[in-house]
Amino acid sequence: MGVLALAVRGQRKRDARQGTRDTRQGTRDASHGAREIPGVRGIRGLLRPSPLTALSFVAFLNAVTVWLLGFSRGGLDLRESCERDGHVFDDVWNGTHYQESQNLFPLHAKCGAAVDLVPAWVNPAIVFLLLLSIGCLYAAVHLTVRENARGNTRGRKKAHV
Repeated sequence: MGVLALAVRGQRKRDARQGTRDTRQGTRDASHGAREIPGVRGIRGLLRPSPLTALSFVAFLNAVTVWLLGFSRGGLDLRESCERDGHVFDDVWNGTHYQESQNLFPLHAKCGAAVDLVPAWVNPAIVFLLLLSIGCLYAAVHLTVRENARGNTRGRKKAHV
């Protein structure tokens, strides 16, 4: 056997002891046999209970922020808010539809039949962010229950009883 062949063979043995070997397609992880592709590890890391719970919390806080933004558009006095924005306040229309502007959801601050001070994107954004929050929380609970049902204690110490 030549010197070059012995050097390559020795490198392979060292790689086998370390658990990885470099190939032209990427780095192989000996424990799983899967190729490590840049960026994929980050996606798999998001599909765990803790990041999903954090995402759920962030989506909920954003929904509350959007709701507060929409709620504040009407101000304390709807007539003053309409006049400040350059719209005519319709007393007759507001008298018959007053309750519409007092609901907590969907948000409306109407000066008349055609003018709403709350932007059109606020109510759909609130719904989307709340659904995202519920979906992420459901996924986090589902993954936690599934891991516990399988007895997957990866990274956790078992309790001694």
